[in-house]
Amino acid sequence: MRQAHGEISVTMRARRVVGGTMERTARDRAAAEPPVQTGRSAPELAVLLLELASLIRARAMLSLGDAKLSAVFDRSARAWRADFARHGALALEISAEGFREIGGGGVLQHARLADLLANLRWRELRMLRFDADFDGDALAAFVHVLSDPVLRGAEFALRLRALVPVGVEVETAAPPDGSGAQQALSPVAADPPTEPEVQTAPELAAANGSNAEASPADPDSDTLPVEREAHDSALDQLLRDLADCTSLTSYLELTRRAITEAERARDAAELFRVIDTLADHAETKEARFAEVARTFLGSLCQGPALSDLLERAARGVGTEQVRAAQILALAGEQVASAVLDRMPAYPDVVQRERLIPLLLALGDRAVPELMQRLERGDREAARAAVHVLGMMQHPGAVPRLTELAVGSDPLLRDEAARALVRIGTEDAVNGLARGLRAERPIIVSVVQHLGGTGNARAVTPLGHALERALEVKDAELAKEILRALGRVGRPEANVIFGSVMRRKAGLTGRWLKDVKVAAASALSTVPGDQAVALLAEALQSRDEPLRKAAQRALDRRAEAVARGARVTR
Repeated sequence: MRQAHGEISVTMRARRVVGGTMERTARDRAAAEPPVQTGRSAPELAVLLLELASLIRARAMLSLGDAKLSAVFDRSARAWRADFARHGALALEISAEGFREIGGGGVLQHARLADLLANLRWRELRMLRFDADFDGDALAAFVHVLSDPVLRGAEFALRLRALVPVGVEVETAAPPDGSGAQQALSPVAADPPTEPEVQTAPELAAANGSNAEASPADPDSDTLPVEREAHDSALDQLLRDLADCTSLTSYLELTRRAITEAERARDAAELFRVIDTLADHAETKEARFAEVARTFLGSLCQGPALSDLLERAARGVGTEQVRAAQILALAGEQVASAVLDRMPAYPDVVQRERLIPLLLALGDRAVPELMQRLERGDREAARAAVHVLGMMQHPGAVPRLTELAVGSDPLLRDEAARALVRIGTEDAVNGLARGLRAERPIIVSVVQHLGGTGNARAVTPLGHALERALEVKDAELAKEILRALGRVGRPEANVIFGSVMRRKAGLTGRWLKDVKVAAASALSTVPGDQAVALLAEALQSRDEPLRKAAQRALDRRAEAVARGARVTR
């Protein structure tokens, strides 16, 4: 709290440099600006969300620094800016039915928004609030967080707040105290339908108004009593005998007969029952029986049976999906290859991500197969392997991932950079920073990924890259690096920002003024009184765009501090 109060006081001192209070500035600005129209029509809201969906798809398919991705972003940013200029802030409710603007009309449903709706609901979001001054930097950061395949719920909200402290807020499906609203489920993880209540024979008789309970079955009748109408199958009896068996020889024979019976039925559900039983025995029976069950389980988890297990794990619902995942993890490293083969077959990101925990559960046992996939020349298989290695945060993969992060394939390059960010060790950050001396598209990609590390180790290499960009007057790259330093959000970066803000421009120094504007904007998320002091100096500049950028940055810092104070209370 001491640091927060210190920052507020320095912020207020900075505002007094140019005279007037924050409230007077806000009143003057409000008086000068025309009233903003509110309320979007359904087509207007649809256009806005379609642009967001298009940008998210492009971010998933194209590597950072790609000209096509930049074009999509520019188009989307223009559409959002134009809409917010007309209508102001946006509060959006997310439900299973679709999207609804708070204060607007009904629920918006659109076939092309189905993937966006599924993505947001899987992340357990029920409300999005965009401020009227939501800008391009905030949009880029928002899409960056949405591109992370694992962030959801409170973790998603915290990560978004770290990158975009003001401009956009989210509410998750469950309130902070864990009570109230039910959490949103992924489109393929809804609860299974409730099974019908089973009634006993006397209950059925009572419901039908008869006295079946009082009268025994007629021995001459060709019908059975109600409670015996459902007879056990041969497989049911075999599985019961298998559970009660105390002889190892008999257990072997009963297992073979159960497998034969299930295969004879040509029904994947019947074979799943046998596999489920053997998996249970492998975990619960005494060692000699558990070893036999594990051996049979290994022989069954291949071919069509393995495909069925993977399908249940990826697309199943409720306990069936959970149990299939447990069985696959129990089967061991032999399933790693099949999981990696199957992952690209699922276009739904939620289904693909369901398979990743299977590999994570295998741990080091899956690493050899994953590393082999990097060398086979299959681009999609290599991409899946890189993704999983990043999720595992396996330090042994850093050297190979570093090579891919600065390689020629943009798809693998982007995935490897994300993996190194997730690993987050000193070697991983240094390996990623090697790309700052590569070709320009690689530099841009590396800069943006380093900005997402939140790691102090990223500050120095980004600072060196900034100096090189300034020397050759590459303003666009310099601004990208400054934005990345802002996302890193470390006080160590204040020295770098200071050198930029105090750099002298010559007669043709408009490009440097633009760079300083970007630096002032980025300082809104850099902690420390030194950052506030730099913004205070910028408020005295004769350059109007720089003064405005500094004022906006100070406003955002004050809002972030006030919000943090409310949370601590």
